[in-house]
Amino acid sequence: MIRRIEKRRARHTKQHPHPPSGTVRTPPKTAPRHVSDAAPEAIIEMRGVVKRFSNAAGEFTVLKGVDLMINRGEFVSIVGKSGSGKSTLLNMITGIDHPSEGQVIVNHNDIYTGVTESARSKWRGKNLGIVFQFFQLLPMLTLLENVMLPMDYVDMYDFDERPQRAMELLKLVGLEKFANKLPVLVSTGQQQLAAIARAMACDPPLLIADEPTGNLDTRSADTIIQIFEHFVAQGKTIVMVTHDPSLTSRTQRNIIISDGELIDETVSRCLPQLRHRHMLEFTKIAQRRTFQPRETILSQNERVDHFFMIRKGEVEVVLKKVRKARKP
Repeated sequence: MIRRIEKRRARHTKQHPHPPSGTVRTPPKTAPRHVSDAAPEAIIEMRGVVKRFSNAAGEFTVLKGVDLMINRGEFVSIVGKSGSGKSTLLNMITGIDHPSEGQVIVNHNDIYTGVTESARSKWRGKNLGIVFQFFQLLPMLTLLENVMLPMDYVDMYDFDERPQRAMELLKLVGLEKFANKLPVLVSTGQQQLAAIARAMACDPPLLIADEPTGNLDTRSADTIIQIFEHFVAQGKTIVMVTHDPSLTSRTQRNIIISDGELIDETVSRCLPQLRHRHMLEFTKIAQRRTFQPRETILSQNERVDHFFMIRKGEVEVVLKKVRKARKP
């Protein structure tokens, strides 16, 4: 059958050495382009990102003009209620979904404008590591083979070097003794550890984790976070979606999304007891003001018309004692 197909292709080539007139040629694959005005310290920039979905009930906006910047070497958690837009936000960063409006810049590259799906997939394989809540390991491959798979896909590292690198990653997460076992033969915690090793197979600068501890016990979850902290100490950037407050307390930044909009981090930090919808209302009415060094913000006995929250810097409170007049 293969020989017949090859003969038919050969005859077709002889008959039609050149594409017939009017045939549209397939455009060359376009890789993500470098963005010259990207912030030097940022690894993720989202500029006015909007995402809309349409169905029989009409159009629904999931992300409403999101502006976000995450710097290199940060460990960031993203939290929000179900339906708030967390997963859609991650899909914008990873290139799995397309924004309706706006620009997504990852590692100084615009990953959507003029970029084909194939080119974005290759780029993602080299620049992003993704950890899913349900592991997504291939059941017919051993843990070692699962970790090697991304290297094979993007053709990274020498062929003979890949097993050694995969074993080093499994050793890093404590699974070297289970390297030749199938995923079904290890625990769920070990499967997630193997998924993390696979995500780091191509040594990406950015790791995206969607509820990585959602199906794990407390001990296994703690192990996962320790490994993440190890990667951050090496200069990697980690963005993690989670509902667990004990995990958000261990990240450097906590980003809250509510109804498709990001809550100001200063508001969420200063008013943590508020509900997310109330935080969002404060975010919309808050005004930023900058004070110069030694400038007075409030004077004693002055009427206070605003509620102040310190976004950056330090404030010194000076209390002057009022001297009482001596009785004659």
